[in-house]
Amino acid sequence: MARKPDSRKPAIVIRFHSRSEEETSLLGKGLAGILTPPAILLVKGELGMGKTVLIKGLGEGLGIARNLLRSPAFLTALLYPGPVPLLHLDLYRKNIVEPEQVEEVLSFEGIVAVEWGERMEQDLKERGIPVLLIQIRKGKREEERRISLRGKAQILRKIRQLQKKMRGETKGKRE
Repeated sequence: MARKPDSRKPAIVIRFHSRSEEETSLLGKGLAGILTPPAILLVKGELGMGKTVLIKGLGEGLGIARNLLRSPAFLTALLYPGPVPLLHLDLYRKNIVEPEQVEEVLSFEGIVAVEWGERMEQDLKERGIPVLLIQIRKGKREEERRISLRGKAQILRKIRQLQKKMRGETKGKRE
């Protein structure tokens, strides 16, 4: 089923502060519980910021065994079948995204997670395709990350609830 352009309200942003890889992975797991396929996540950030960690958490949340999840850096794409299939793309080594790759993403019926998503962002924007943009930046300490999620209000309402839940869980761990 082809995706239809979404011309509703403009995107809003929700920010997470992750203090560890574990918290970044937990965000990914939480996203798995609220995303409705077909869905596209474009994950952006410098090398070592946790893009793969977040997507592995997403995969675990979708029921994919942790030992099967890995970065597709040298393969460009990995497909994980399941009740909600996950297509994990890594565009690090791609300077130009081929039109066939964009079509593959648009026609995929599960969840697509794209590392180095900025390389595909313009192609999807031009078609009016709604995506969840995730930007990961370094925090004040080496292990900390600032994670911004931008998308349509409908999905971000669910993410806001996830954020409240996660704050309660991580607060309990620190006490």
